[in-house]
Amino acid sequence: MRIQTERLILREVKASDAAFYLDLFKDPGFIANINDKGLNNVQQVKHYLEKKVIPEYCVAGMGFFTVIEASSNKPIGVSSILQRKETAYKDIGYAFLPAGRGKGYATEATRHMMYYANNVLKESKIIALTSPKNTASQRVLEKLHFTYVGLKEIQKEKMDCMYEYNF
Repeated sequence: MRIQTERLILREVKASDAAFYLDLFKDPGFIANINDKGLNNVQQVKHYLEKKVIPEYCVAGMGFFTVIEASSNKPIGVSSILQRKETAYKDIGYAFLPAGRGKGYATEATRHMMYYANNVLKESKIIALTSPKNTASQRVLEKLHFTYVGLKEIQKEKMDCMYEYNF
């Protein structure tokens, strides 16, 4: 899958993206708001991408998508659509390096992932989860007209703010 917007390209993750994903996974904002993957070098990240991330595309077009700034052709973030076993609806997510934050890229990428979820995957409802402290992500979801549902424990001993969107 490849989606091109005015400013962004969203494409499937490649093993050759490992250096970018190492930077993303080591970013303090990623660790604080998503998790610490415990991956410490490019080889570990490449193995993780090849074994856990890239195979997701075999599951009905879902998975992680590298977000590339079209003007520089550099990766700046990730956007995803996943089916978690803990939820009834597909989950849209995103994370950006500092260079990609505060420019509306998360809103732009998520809007297009919403379109993909509705028009390609034929979803009538999607969810999104954020850390309770991640007010920037919450603003993105509110801008896109997601509705706050409440705090939910999706991962063991971790409460997340759950949002939903009905098409």
